[in-house]
Amino acid sequence: MDRLVTRRVCPFIVQMGLSLLLLALCTACGQGSSPGTSSTSAATAPAIPTEPPAGSLTWKPHTPPVKAPQGTSGSPSLAVTPGDSQMAYLCAPAGTRAPRTVSIWLTHNAGVTWTPTAPMVVTVPGPIAPEIGPVLGCDLVTDDVQPGTLVARASLPADGCMGCTNAVAYVTTDYGAQWSLVRFPSNRHSYIRALATRGSVSYAIFANPPASATPADTVFVKSTDGMRTWTTVPIPTVGDAQVVPQTEQVMGLWLNPYNGALLVETSNSFFNDEHFWSSSNGTQWTALPAPPFPFSVDSFVVQQPFTDAPWRICGGDPAAYGTIGQNANTHIDDLACTADSGAHWVTRHMNFAIHPLTPNLPDYRLLAIADDGDLVFSNGSTLERFAIGTGGVESLGPVPNAGLILYASGGAGMLWAGPTDYYPDADPQGRIFTASYA
Repeated sequence: MDRLVTRRVCPFIVQMGLSLLLLALCTACGQGSSPGTSSTSAATAPAIPTEPPAGSLTWKPHTPPVKAPQGTSGSPSLAVTPGDSQMAYLCAPAGTRAPRTVSIWLTHNAGVTWTPTAPMVVTVPGPIAPEIGPVLGCDLVTDDVQPGTLVARASLPADGCMGCTNAVAYVTTDYGAQWSLVRFPSNRHSYIRALATRGSVSYAIFANPPASATPADTVFVKSTDGMRTWTTVPIPTVGDAQVVPQTEQVMGLWLNPYNGALLVETSNSFFNDEHFWSSSNGTQWTALPAPPFPFSVDSFVVQQPFTDAPWRICGGDPAAYGTIGQNANTHIDDLACTADSGAHWVTRHMNFAIHPLTPNLPDYRLLAIADDGDLVFSNGSTLERFAIGTGGVESLGPVPNAGLILYASGGAGMLWAGPTDYYPDADPQGRIFTASYA
C-alpha cells in the first residue's frame, strides 16, 4: 500500500487530510529524544531478529537509472517490496509524445544496479481525448505480500478540469515481464491505494482519484480470479456519538502471509477516530482494544507480518488539537505502541524536535516498525528508534537530504531515501540512498 514517509511534516495539515503535503519534510535539525516513562506494560515480544547496535547508519548513494522528462512531475517514483529489503522498483514517464510509455526499473541489490522491465504502454481511456497531453507522472503500489506483483499508476491531464488528473493503472504479477490494465471495481473507484495477495485471493482498497469532482471515499474489495473482478468486503462500523459528516471507511489494509490474518483500519478520513479490526477469514471482524489516545490520520504504523504473531502497532497525534470536540491536544509529544494486538499498550512521552514553521507542533514522522520490533521514526533531521519492550530511545544519526524515506522488511532490514515531488531542497543530483538497518 501507499506508505510514503517524508522529512518535512505539518501536523495541522495532516489533521485536515491534505495528504499531498505529507510529502514535504523538514530539514531543520531537531533535538534528540530523552528517556521517559511507560504508563502500561507491553506483552513479551516473540523471537525476532536482534536489533542493530546504537549509532549512525551508513548511507550509500546511488544514481537512479532514469529521470523524469522535462514537463512531467519531475521525480521518479520509488517503491520497496515486502520481505526482500534489497529489492525496489522505480518508475518515471519515458516521453512526452505518443505512444505514451512509462519506464519501470527493478533492483535486486539495494540500488547498485537496475534492470528495466518491459515498458508500460499507456492506453488513453475513453473519457480522455487522445490529444489531451502526455503522461504527467507515475507512482507505484506494491503488493504487501507478493514482491513480484506491482501496480504502476500513470497520471494524465483531465479534460476540462484545471488541476485534475486521470489515473490509468497497470498491474504485473511477474516482476514487470508483462503488464495488463487494472480492472476497477467501479468507474467511481479507479484509484488503487493498497493491495495484498495470498494464494488466489487479492484484497485491495480503491478510492476516487485525487482532485476528483466527487467526494472522497474508498471501497474495500477482494478478487478470487486474478484481479479480473472485485466484490465488496463487508466491514463493521462504529457508531460515533459526535455529529461527524464523513462516513466510516477502510483506509488501511495489512495481510499476514503466514496465517492469512487480516487487519484493517477504518476512519471517517478527517478526524482522529481510527479503529483497528482483525479477521482470520475476511468475514468476521473483531475490534482491537483502543490505544490510550486517538491517533491522527496517517500518524501510525503497523509492522509487516513475518511470523504467526500478534499485530504490532505504534501511533501518535502530532496535531494541534485532539479528537473533534476537544480542545488542546494533551498527547502531542506521546507515542503509544502495542506488541500484542492491542491487549497492552506502552505510552512513551518523547522529546521531539520543534517544527520550524509551526513552533507549537512537534516535527516527527513514524517510518515503520522494523523486523526487530522497534519503532523507527524521524525526529527533525535525525533518525531514531524506540524499543517498545524496554522503552529506550536511541539515535540512528542523520538522514540524507533526499526527501522520501522508506523502510523495507526482510533480512536485516533496509532504509531507502530518494527524491519526491513537493520537496524543493532535496539532493540536487536526485540520488537514491540506502542504509542497512543491522
